[in-house]
Amino acid sequence: MILFYQVDIILSHPAVNLNVSAALQNTFSDLTNFFFVFLAGTLYFLCTLSVSISLLYCIFSSILRKPNFIPQSGRRNFSKCCTPKTKKRGFTLVELIVVLVILAILAALLIPALTGYIDKAKKDQVIAETRMLHEAIQTEMVELYGSNVDWKTSSTTLGTGAHKTLANRTGTACVGSAVLPDAQQRYNEIVKLSEVSSLQDGTGHFYAFITSNAKIHALVYNSGRGYIGVYFRDTQQYDAYKIGEQAAGGAVKLDLLNSYIDSVLYNQSCDLDSFNPDDPSELMWSCSGIRGLLNIENNGLNS
Repeated sequence: MILFYQVDIILSHPAVNLNVSAALQNTFSDLTNFFFVFLAGTLYFLCTLSVSISLLYCIFSSILRKPNFIPQSGRRNFSKCCTPKTKKRGFTLVELIVVLVILAILAALLIPALTGYIDKAKKDQVIAETRMLHEAIQTEMVELYGSNVDWKTSSTTLGTGAHKTLANRTGTACVGSAVLPDAQQRYNEIVKLSEVSSLQDGTGHFYAFITSNAKIHALVYNSGRGYIGVYFRDTQQYDAYKIGEQAAGGAVKLDLLNSYIDSVLYNQSCDLDSFNPDDPSELMWSCSGIRGLLNIENNGLNS
């Protein structure tokens, strides 16, 4: 009983729940990708095998029908040896061609569907990783908020509390902001807690913007595999996009956010519940504005 009680306490820990959920989501996504790739490969193999058999049938049929291939004196004996007593009718070339046409039609119908399922599985995996990263950043920011570090009152070149870099991969400040102490350590803790493999091996990146009460205002996660995951405070939903795919504002891209790569940034404009669309500085930091920078939404910030 004591052992089961201890195990229950361990599993009830938020970090353990997050890690177990992440492992299950990644395993399911990997199995889904493997199943569809295996199915597509099997279909391709069957089509290739059918074509090969048809070609061999045509080649040997044409060779055996040549008049000088078998001597005239031996044709009768050859025919007796090669012809079974119980004559069985094989497939004709026309029948094989019909089968190949049917397989080709099935392939044409199934391959786009399989491609769509594989793309959806990849997006689901990115969404799962974005959710894990969101929870890790939220946990670290709540801890920072509870440690009485008031990042709003620290002075910057842009004025009191305008921009603050709270976490950064190299411990440096983002453009136009002041960096808080231990920013690099805070970034490492986020990566460790999230257990997102692409962040741990350096192929993935993220851009996070928070409010003064340590809530995630917007989060953009680049998986490093050609997909991005996003979360926005106004919708409170997760979504994924393939880099370069056409969205409402054009081709999805990350170029305009590179100044804030691998950082958690606070901006006082993130605290606003409503934004003035005629003020570019406010619009840029709104959820709608960040979606515009990514070309996910069609507004004045599209490029």
